[in-house]
Amino acid sequence: MARSGRVPRMALGNRPNPSLKKRTAFSAQRKKQATSMNKRYQRQALFAPIGAKGQQLLQEKKVAIIGLGALGSSLAQMAARAGIGHLLLIDGDIVEWSNLQRQILYNEEDVKAQLPKAVAAEQHLRAFNSEITLEPHLTDLHSENGDELLQDCDLILDGTDNFATRY
Repeated sequence: MARSGRVPRMALGNRPNPSLKKRTAFSAQRKKQATSMNKRYQRQALFAPIGAKGQQLLQEKKVAIIGLGALGSSLAQMAARAGIGHLLLIDGDIVEWSNLQRQILYNEEDVKAQLPKAVAAEQHLRAFNSEITLEPHLTDLHSENGDELLQDCDLILDGTDNFATRY
């Protein structure tokens, strides 16, 4: 055996693997399903727990992301790239210099322009995925606006950094 713990190729010989044929047929079927949808999401559709139907469901969902700081900006970027069909972006802050080292969605131009995080997030996310709906809200979430903002959302992702908003 090689030092890495892997069996050298020669040691395996030419033994037939009955499950290989079954796996290959299954893989070909999954690839066929995935190619019928947008190539952007093809790899996700190949992932059995998602599949083509699951990807279609993701594209039909509305997700709210509350707080677009370090955690929220990462969540927003992954949701946009995954093809969530409608993203509600809720944050009342502007992008500041101190945000840049940990909030991966923003850049120096956002700070210089004093952009609100929801607006900057919308602009950057649109560059990642122009096929989704992005709805920025330049406000903090609170008890007076929560019901109205979050109606019809299928999922709410908490990217807040304070207990008052989270509560």
